[in-house]
Amino acid sequence: MTAPKPVMDPVLSYISFSLMSSSAEYVKKVIFDYFTCDEIVTARDVLWGCGDPSVMPKLIKQQNVRNDKGLALTITDIVDAIVTLDEAEKKPFFAVSYDLLHRIPLATCETSSIALIERMSRLEARVSMTETMLSIVKENSLPPPPPPNRSCAPPGLPHLRSQPAAKGSQSMSAAPTASDDDAAFVTVHRKRRSRNSKLITGTRTGGSFTGAPEPSRDLFLYRVATDTDENDIKKFLRDNNTDFREVEKVSHKDSKFASFRVVVKASSLPPLLSEDFWPLGVRVRRFFRKTAEDTRLKEVYSSEESSEEPNKYS
Repeated sequence: MTAPKPVMDPVLSYISFSLMSSSAEYVKKVIFDYFTCDEIVTARDVLWGCGDPSVMPKLIKQQNVRNDKGLALTITDIVDAIVTLDEAEKKPFFAVSYDLLHRIPLATCETSSIALIERMSRLEARVSMTETMLSIVKENSLPPPPPPNRSCAPPGLPHLRSQPAAKGSQSMSAAPTASDDDAAFVTVHRKRRSRNSKLITGTRTGGSFTGAPEPSRDLFLYRVATDTDENDIKKFLRDNNTDFREVEKVSHKDSKFASFRVVVKASSLPPLLSEDFWPLGVRVRRFFRKTAEDTRLKEVYSSEESSEEPNKYS
């Protein structure tokens, strides 16, 4: 059995081979972009001249194949005819002569890398064109209108318009919402009053009542010479312009050092806690009562001194 004589045409050869791996729409797109109008018309005439008349559809020659619409319809007729011949198993054997191999598109498959690159190039061209058009529109467009003034409540709600708040009542402010659909509604914000935390101290003298006495602060004075008594401490405080309220000797008579409790005003306390105020060797700290029984104070501080300075000669 002799082999059938091949039909030599690059367009028909490309269609026959590409339909095995790509969709018909993709094949039509490649033919429209790659082949010339004369090549497509020649392929149409060759196909209808070699195809089985019992299978081939009726040839409808387009009146104008030079425009895009007529050329696209012609390509569709060619592809549909080859599909029909293939389904009827009467498709001729198409081939390309060696001198026309350059007329076969490299992207023979829809998913090949070359086809993807071509499609990406077309997309980039579309994006570039779109950006250019948008820039032109932006340059020629007018500035947007200013936003509407919503400083007062919308019509129909006169009782919510801005009014001065009455004295002693909480102030209210009405602000419209941001949405145009809710223009008939307003959002009411309640303003909080700030508390006045300012502290004052009265200075007026005379009247039906007076302020309470200034609070007292106690100091514990120890490591003082044993021959010192309350009058010596009082004289020292007066000589140094210190206003005191009470001086009490709290040490035991047999203690090695004397100790005193000095009561002064709270405002007089800071200078008394300075090292350069007291004589050399005297120690001073805040006095804190460990018990409410005043009768035991002397015993408490006497025991503190005994534990701090033990008598090594006893």
